[in-house]
Amino acid sequence: MCNELLENIDRVPDLDTDLKKRYIGEAKVLRAYNYYELYTKFGDVPYTTKVLSIKESMSIARTDRATVIANMLADLDEVINGNYLPTSYDADNKGRITRWAAMAIKAKIYLFEGNWTQVKNITSTIMTEGGFRLFGSYAGLFEIANEYNSEVILDAQYRPTSREHQMMYAFLPPSLGDIPSFLLCRNW
Repeated sequence: MCNELLENIDRVPDLDTDLKKRYIGEAKVLRAYNYYELYTKFGDVPYTTKVLSIKESMSIARTDRATVIANMLADLDEVINGNYLPTSYDADNKGRITRWAAMAIKAKIYLFEGNWTQVKNITSTIMTEGGFRLFGSYAGLFEIANEYNSEVILDAQYRPTSREHQMMYAFLPPSLGDIPSFLLCRNW
């Protein structure tokens, strides 16, 4: 979907320049995050920045891990250094990707790669310039009253009328009266 947006955003008539820049930034950050999830689990993965046809998708080769990492970091650097994203949003837009979230994903990539100097530099900037800090109570992180606490850089917003969090049910222990769905394939 990110590549779809990036390939077609110029076709939107009269799109505000700042909004276009923000959409591009959000798409590039989401693409980098998704490739992070893939490469940390599988190493070399098929990497593309264009929309593939069904035929193309059947023959795309794996891209070496170093190239995937370089491309993710280049996308994130473009978004961060180009100020594509704001540092915060109003209450109606909580949960959107900010500059700090882009930096946090960049730090996460460096953390996975063991580049501690970069991790320290990026996270120090996030904490000092972004005003983030560890929340005082780990248990309190999960209370509704603390939803937008000082530790949250990016989170999925719960919207009861349009979004359910069914994934959490898949990980409930049997002691809570449910058999996790990811275990259903096992021989009981």
